[in-house]
Amino acid sequence: MSAVELVSLTSLPRELERLTGARPPGYRRLWTLTVDGRIPAEQVNGRYQVRRADLPDIAAELGLTARAPVVS
Repeated sequence: MSAVELVSLTSLPRELERLTGARPPGYRRLWTLTVDGRIPAEQVNGRYQVRRADLPDIAAELGLTARAPVVS
């Protein structure tokens, strides 16, 4: 069984910006989308967490596109 890497909702804007290079919505907007069920998340000790593997899907839901990996 593999470990699932989780990202806290408070870190989600930073992670989305790192993934896409675009400015993501703020924490409050992301929290609202999470509570409304539009962002897949789970509560761990009362705090929302998202799976790192879901970041591209979350970015797509928000209209953000992942930037292409740099190939040298």
